[in-house]
Amino acid sequence: MDKVKVSVIVVSYNSEAYINKCIEALQKQTLKDFEIIIVDNCSKDNSLNLLREYKDIILIQSDINLGFAGACNLGYKNAKGIYIAMLNPDAIAQESYLEEQIKVLDNNSNIGITASKMIVKGTNIIDSASDCYSNAFKSFKRGEGKPEHLFNQDGYVWGACGGACIYRAKMLQEIGLYDEDFFLIHEDSDLNFRAKLAGWDCYFVHNAIVYHDVRSSIGKMSDMAIFYSIRNNSLVRIKNIPTKLFITNFITYFMGLIIEFYVFSLKYKRPNLYFKAKFYIFKNKKALKVKRNSIKALTKVKVNLINNQLVDVFHKI
Repeated sequence: MDKVKVSVIVVSYNSEAYINKCIEALQKQTLKDFEIIIVDNCSKDNSLNLLREYKDIILIQSDINLGFAGACNLGYKNAKGIYIAMLNPDAIAQESYLEEQIKVLDNNSNIGITASKMIVKGTNIIDSASDCYSNAFKSFKRGEGKPEHLFNQDGYVWGACGGACIYRAKMLQEIGLYDEDFFLIHEDSDLNFRAKLAGWDCYFVHNAIVYHDVRSSIGKMSDMAIFYSIRNNSLVRIKNIPTKLFITNFITYFMGLIIEFYVFSLKYKRPNLYFKAKFYIFKNKKALKVKRNSIKALTKVKVNLINNQLVDVFHKI
């Protein structure tokens, strides 16, 4: 296949209300050498008919809901880009969004991921200025809820939010894209950790800006969001954390477990979702061990280096 510079993958699920603005923003990009791949994830609204009206996109229709992870992977299988950009359908990219990140990637072969500045739509408040990982073994958004002007400096970071980032295809060929067992939420956290273990860097590009209608599709505290948040945080830990790193931070991790139980079981009164998520982990422990061993085989980075990049759970960013 003829290569293009960037393949932009957008997963659309019942996105009739905002998919047009997403595509129109991509059509105005200053970088021109890219393709737009829209994966319709078995939408029930009129969004698929809207997408069929566009002649300059590659439209892939799934007959079942593959989840965010599976739909992104389907798009990736059809991508021709040297770089693979992920963009949520409720995100509006500024005109230089792609160009700013590609300049960084072209000039730094060690960088496998670029993170953008995601601003909550209609505000000047950060949704995500890259992703961090704490010594309680939990990922979180860097800068979430803070004024966007505080994050006007580029630099190396832990990882990127999959709602608006770019991956180097060469890196994905080595470590894989998203684990489809995640379905949705924290599939990017898993990939960030795998990339870090394999020796790839992530870089925050502050001039690569998108405006994001945060979790417009699943709801911030919906049952679905809570279940997959709890379950998938555990999946990231079990698959990726080296034993030595786990031992070093065990006390903080254990404290985090207590807080997690309190928040979801007592504060938000969803104990059924909490135990359902934990039971999934127990039921699939053998398959998770296989995945853990495969990631261990890819690991090139020393544990001390990883530990130094973890954020103290009591330190606010």
